[in-house]
Amino acid sequence: MQIAVTFRRLESSDAVRAYAENRLQKLKRCLDEPIEVSLVLSAEKFRQRAEAVIAAQGVKIKAVEEKDDMYAAIDLLLDNVQEQIRRQQERRKKKNGAAVRAQKVLMEVFSADGADETPESGLRIVKTELLLAKPMDLEEAVAQMRISADEFLVFTSAETGTVSVLYRLKGGNLGLLATE
Repeated sequence: MQIAVTFRRLESSDAVRAYAENRLQKLKRCLDEPIEVSLVLSAEKFRQRAEAVIAAQGVKIKAVEEKDDMYAAIDLLLDNVQEQIRRQQERRKKKNGAAVRAQKVLMEVFSADGADETPESGLRIVKTELLLAKPMDLEEAVAQMRISADEFLVFTSAETGTVSVLYRLKGGNLGLLATE
């Protein structure tokens, strides 16, 4: 973890620098290495201001806090940063969860034992595509189909969390396959 502390319109203080670096070490638990932190501490009249730009693997966070006391500004800044990290991790989990559900459905459709031929008909699966079923509501899926030239759209229903397929019928109408 690389931490660069800059003081603007403020005398450099080893105590404040050590306090900020100690508090920033807690980010190692939340973020993947390498982590680069740029911390700017400044004073304007009676306001103490702390600004941070944090860059980690796949994450960039900016935060600014002002307080009467520099230590309080640093504490508020770290609370703000930790909240932003928590929100980004929740978004990533939600996005990855939809992809996992879509992959499970595809594995059910294409037999789990890996056989590519059905014994009764002799038909073979010659092409397999992995589709990510994005979470969206029905109106958004219909709008997506109208602007797309595709014959079908696989999506996860935002209301129920189930996988659905919207497909184009002859005559321009749309059909919906939904699971319970």
